[in-house]
Amino acid sequence: MADVRSTYIHRREVRCFIDRRELERVVREHAARQAGYDPAASGLTFKVRFEDETEGSPSYKVGTKAVVEIVEELQADPE
Repeated sequence: MADVRSTYIHRREVRCFIDRRELERVVREHAARQAGYDPAASGLTFKVRFEDETEGSPSYKVGTKAVVEIVEELQADPE
């Protein structure tokens, strides 16, 4: 669950801290919907990796990207 902290000094500032498990769940559900799957469907396996996004030479980190692998278990046709 996210850790939310608020302060009031002539304005309101809110900082939300989302742990890795929650972030992986959000990314996994979004990727499933983008790929046309129901995130709650059975027979799906997800692998979420966070990788550094780099640019330039020498390369330097400019952000982070998520890579989601979705595996759908397909049943063989009964004959």
